[in-house]
Amino acid sequence: MTNFADVLTVLAAGGGLAVLLVMAAVPLMLERDRRPERATVQRAGGAPARR
Repeated sequence: MTNFADVLTVLAAGGGLAVLLVMAAVPLMLERDRRPERATVQRAGGAPARR
């Protein structure tokens, strides 16, 4: 029979893996929506930027 510490270890490992997967997936989902907007952004005045 498994003891309480083994159950907690498995739950902690599963929870940690779930957090890592969510942290990896969220930027990919957000980046897909933002990419077209970045390509079309222009300055308000319409003048070229000085460098």
